[in-house]
Amino acid sequence: MNRRRMFTVSLAAVAVTVAGCSSSEEPPATTSEPSAEAPAEDTASETTPDEAAETTDAGSEQADGDVPEFADIWPDVIDNTTNAESLTADLSMDQGGQEVTFYLSGQLDDSNYEIRANLPGQQVEMVMADGRMYLRGDQGFLESTGMPSPEAAADTWIVLPEGMDIGEDFSLQQLWQDAFSDFEMPQDSDVQESELTELDGIEAYRYLVTEDGADVEVWVDAAELTLLQVEGSDDTEAVSMSFREWNAVGPIAAPEDATPIEELMGSGSNS
Repeated sequence: MNRRRMFTVSLAAVAVTVAGCSSSEEPPATTSEPSAEAPAEDTASETTPDEAAETTDAGSEQADGDVPEFADIWPDVIDNTTNAESLTADLSMDQGGQEVTFYLSGQLDDSNYEIRANLPGQQVEMVMADGRMYLRGDQGFLESTGMPSPEAAADTWIVLPEGMDIGEDFSLQQLWQDAFSDFEMPQDSDVQESELTELDGIEAYRYLVTEDGADVEVWVDAAELTLLQVEGSDDTEAVSMSFREWNAVGPIAAPEDATPIEELMGSGSNS
């Protein structure tokens, strides 16, 4: 699998595989219905090879008509994704036994959102609400930020001063921009399977794509052409992402009883 940003490892692998490739899944052959004027065996015996080929081709077109080509819908999927106002997403990656999970929900303009991250040896929750950034991290996370007395502030909601955040790396908008930037489409892409199915009660197109030794499955909402789920894996890592509440995330409230960071910093300096 192409090694890109942690957030986009499998999604990038999906995006770069479209390159005008059609599904290699063979539809079942169809047979001609017998006419009313002749017995079934006579109709079958009178069918020429050319007529049989035409019938099979017609059946293939009908089967393929239920599922559009991946390359045909992917630009619309990307457009709907990058122009979305809000969403909720769950992401996980396992790389060499190191597991990372993210929960992202909120407005994609950074005005109101929530992030929960479980990293190796660190956990953190963040909420942006009412122009203020709130965070709650375990001791491992707070130690990595250099905060004084991290053991005292661990697992406590902290509110940062207005206009202060924790950096671009934890911006939902930045993560989203990184995820869908600079897609390249290779010349050797291969869509192995495509089908019309359901995912969590939603009618969806499912595609299985192979690229650079990685198998990636992508589910797209058949009506809205928005991403529902992406799963990818190769010999070294596995990634899973699910998406919901496109343009439908409600307000996220600020945590109650958060401690101003100035108080924690002051207590740390006096200790």
